[in-house]
Amino acid sequence: MSTTSLFVELIVSGIGTVAWLILLVFSVFGYSWILGQKLTDLLTLIPFLALVYVLGIITDHLAHHLYKKVFRKFFCDLNKKFCEQELDQHSNYETIKNKNEYVESVKVYVYTHASENTMERFEYDRSRLRIARAWGMNFVFLTVSILIFAWTRLPQVAVSTKVEISIFSIIFCGLGAVFAFYTWRDLTIWEYDQLRRISNILETKSSQKVGS
Repeated sequence: MSTTSLFVELIVSGIGTVAWLILLVFSVFGYSWILGQKLTDLLTLIPFLALVYVLGIITDHLAHHLYKKVFRKFFCDLNKKFCEQELDQHSNYETIKNKNEYVESVKVYVYTHASENTMERFEYDRSRLRIARAWGMNFVFLTVSILIFAWTRLPQVAVSTKVEISIFSIIFCGLGAVFAFYTWRDLTIWEYDQLRRISNILETKSSQKVGS
């Protein structure tokens, strides 16, 4: 995966984090202290882009560990299925004490031996997976931030309008979180399938070379 692609990926993930963090800051400290022009100038600064990049890294890291914990059973089932399909049917895959470590070892093998074109496609799918995973989390925090901001910092807005904003935010961000989750889920399953296929192809080629 190129550095540029990784940079763009982290910017896409980080911009969502910036959005809900700004809303939380405005909810706590208000927004009268910063003018629109100053905010515009701030957003054009290179340090702001660097901040988005760093937040993208943090968001990706937190989302990775959060999903691993929340969807532990999902990953356990994937690892078990992967080991069953990867190993010979007559092998006792239950002897593998840590199936997650086995899957990781296969990843290392694939990354080490697969062609550049194969890995580019594999990494492209993984990039989409990470973005969907990060935005699944961002949509949840964005919903909370919008609700807090709307009900604490918009006294001039009618209650009925706040209710409409709240309903729209919950529906919009809720749908975004759901779609992001199912996208992440499908891409994760696809990643395991691709990993198994690539590994099998590499092992077949390796056996053919040894045989010749």
